[in-house]
Amino acid sequence: MEDLLATNIRKAIDKLNVSEASLDFQLCGLFPHPVFYGSRQNIMCAQSDYFGFYVLANAIRSILRGINFAVASRLTLEARLLAQSVVLSYTAGFHGLMAHLSLEGRSYFERFNWAVRQSDGTLANGNLPSKLPIVVAVLKKNNTWIFECRNRSHKARWRELLQLFTKTSYTIPQYYRNLFEYMFGDRQKEKIPLIELLKNPALREDNKLKIEDAKEEFFDRIAEVRHMALYGAAGEDPRVVEALWNKDVTSSSGIERQAAEFYSFSEAMLDHVSSDLVELLSVLNPIVSVRKALCACIYIQCFDTPLTDEVTREVLKSRVRWIRRWLNVGLNPENA
Repeated sequence: MEDLLATNIRKAIDKLNVSEASLDFQLCGLFPHPVFYGSRQNIMCAQSDYFGFYVLANAIRSILRGINFAVASRLTLEARLLAQSVVLSYTAGFHGLMAHLSLEGRSYFERFNWAVRQSDGTLANGNLPSKLPIVVAVLKKNNTWIFECRNRSHKARWRELLQLFTKTSYTIPQYYRNLFEYMFGDRQKEKIPLIELLKNPALREDNKLKIEDAKEEFFDRIAEVRHMALYGAAGEDPRVVEALWNKDVTSSSGIERQAAEFYSFSEAMLDHVSSDLVELLSVLNPIVSVRKALCACIYIQCFDTPLTDEVTREVLKSRVRWIRRWLNVGLNPENA
């Protein structure tokens, strides 16, 4: 998690605590959704002084939304519904990605209000500019937010990770490397004659394609696997399928590996981002009215209650329980 982001969110909560803010429906107040105005090229926000509050709500909502998809992915994998399992794993991972990006200072907003500035300087409800489906908030080094237009492309969202993976200070999580190894494990940087490999076996490992060498292709492939599983009902391991067609093997052993790898990837991602979120929430202490507003912002976009008890990874299960208890402090402890 980006340290600057944690500082920004702490300041946002502190500011709301001091003002004893509570949820209201004034465009310049603590609105359930952020209120943007300006133009497609110059987007501004009425809540910019405490925008970290909305980023925090985004991260929590994304993690809670992802849990049931991970649970369903495991159940369909056990039932050998492989394409369905891949789709559900991808969706769990996609929600994990949205939480991950938010906690790194790149937060996507699909739900927001659009306002126009009146001649007297006040804001009034306005019509959304054309071709403005999504707004992404980006935290700059001076600890202020800028707002940019994005489309709904799945590939574009995964490519947001390029901003992180190219930072020398950023450590690429192991679950990304594991998925890359599965998807690109047989790829080499350049062709080396067989005789050279026989003479020097270490060349094969040195010449092995790494995630740093093919980041964009990797992110695009993640989205493409989802597309093939969802629309082509293709969830079986493509290497095993090809080998069976070519009669290189006679057994379908391993045909579920793609679904298993995507399930492991999505569960590990949710585990990672929930760990970062618990670390952040543990230093935040919003007053009751601010906590109520935070819960409203999270749950106003209705989604199913996370089936936390069905999560098999114990550490993830305990973190999700902790997050839900934290939200309910002073509100509804019995629902945690």
